[in-house]
Amino acid sequence: MKTKHTEILFVRQGYRFFVTLSVSVMLLFFSNQAMAQKNWSLSLRSGANFTTTKLGDSDLKTGYGFEGTIAYKFLPNLAIYTGWGWNKFNTNRLFTLSNINIVETGYRAGLQFTAPIGTSNLKYLIAGGGVYNHLEVENAEGKMTDDSGYGYGWEAEGGIVIPLGSSFSLTPTVRYHALIRNLKNGNLPTEVNLNYVSTGLGLSYLF
Repeated sequence: MKTKHTEILFVRQGYRFFVTLSVSVMLLFFSNQAMAQKNWSLSLRSGANFTTTKLGDSDLKTGYGFEGTIAYKFLPNLAIYTGWGWNKFNTNRLFTLSNINIVETGYRAGLQFTAPIGTSNLKYLIAGGGVYNHLEVENAEGKMTDDSGYGYGWEAEGGIVIPLGSSFSLTPTVRYHALIRNLKNGNLPTEVNLNYVSTGLGLSYLF
């Protein structure tokens, strides 16, 4: 059983995975030309999440989360990205449980398209891809009572890239996220949908 004290450990493990993955990708694609053209970006994003469907029989409260993402621009307007994220929701009731948290963690990968907006320095961003996430159910004492296991979902996103000098940018975005997993209703596995709209702000370092 997992307590709240071990939640920090899981978050740190996710960061370690993200750092390891980032280094591996950079070693795979790194070149002097790519570095000079600043084809890489490292981003941190935080946001608020608003569910669009019930999770089983539960109406989740507004959630929040954060993530880290690394992207590589392999064409002038097109990049590939990968990253790790953590999101948390609270609800008064789920099936036979009361006052619980739903924690979603996992990985994301896909494509980003960016292009200038007219003659300004601003760019619009469109992105989409897959997620490989799992759901954990935690009771009021912070102990994990269920784990859905990892499974695939998808996401789509749009936003604006606001340059801050030559190496940094701010990116306000709106994202739709969809994931289907199974959680226990008593001892019976029951399919649930975690679908939500996330509004967030990212800070990117270009290199």
